[in-house]
Amino acid sequence: MTAATIVLSACAADDRVICQQPGAQLGACAEIDDADSCHSAGGVCSGNSTCVELGGQSIGGRCPHPEVCCTPSEQRHMRLRARVIQFESDTTKFRHDGFNQLADTGVRSASYGLVGLDIVEAIALPYPPQSLDHDYDSIAVIAPNVLAEDRPRLWWYYQHNGRTRIVGEIDRLLTEARTAGTVGAADVDLTIVVTDAQFEAIAFYSHFADESPVVVLNSWSVGGWSKVGAEAYNRRKLSNIELVEENNHELGHYLGLSHACATACDGAELELCCQACAARDDVMSYCRDRLRVRDTGQLNRFGRCTRQQIIEHSIPRFLRNERTDSPRLRSCD
Repeated sequence: MTAATIVLSACAADDRVICQQPGAQLGACAEIDDADSCHSAGGVCSGNSTCVELGGQSIGGRCPHPEVCCTPSEQRHMRLRARVIQFESDTTKFRHDGFNQLADTGVRSASYGLVGLDIVEAIALPYPPQSLDHDYDSIAVIAPNVLAEDRPRLWWYYQHNGRTRIVGEIDRLLTEARTAGTVGAADVDLTIVVTDAQFEAIAFYSHFADESPVVVLNSWSVGGWSKVGAEAYNRRKLSNIELVEENNHELGHYLGLSHACATACDGAELELCCQACAARDDVMSYCRDRLRVRDTGQLNRFGRCTRQQIIEHSIPRFLRNERTDSPRLRSCD
């Protein structure tokens, strides 16, 4: 399977998936996007999920899910405008072009068409050069086995524990670049950062100093959990589909969603509580299967509960130009 293919589920008796057209990989399935094609053809999604013209005549196809359906008088979806920043030690090549191409398809698929993503600006910001404030070579003292090329990305974690410093540095560098006129000042809803700077997580959601939202994705597997010293350390880059999976989860926090299964798993052993939680496969849950994403390209989705929260909370607040990440909503268990 190519990296640019998003597989959502095995072919089954499910009106939300169809087998791809001849020439695609046998057995691979993709999201039916008939809601978009239905609306663009002048139709609406009827109560039984079929696509019909305004006059009532069927124009074929099925809509992804009844609650996603809309009429000309109500908007039941949202499209976010985002900038993507590559913040890495080597920015000579923007290696995440594939991520940019998949990000919109990925979130639309995971949300059954409720949420879309337009990347309107892509920026490469290299690390600040070696200096007293950015002494990347100091990692050699802590972990002499680390290759010189890996010292900058590990420095962020072992000297600063990553998160706060990374967001602050990117905020500063972006402001300086705007002042110098080397980057634009696109009007965006949020910023997505793809970085190899290590921190204690795979991804996180935060805000710049002006309270504008930012998603930070670690482009290396397991993030700051890399071990150094006498042990081998992680050197595997995440695939673009894995980055899309983590981005969908963090976009959920932008929308105001909490972690699914959080109540059920409060203080409980993760494996046991996941078995008991109905929302364990939700993209907002720590119980979800990430290995399946890595191995098959099959993304986890927003479940029925989180989709309902997007419909009732996130989309109305977004359309009213209100913050979608406040208040944080209850956990879906």
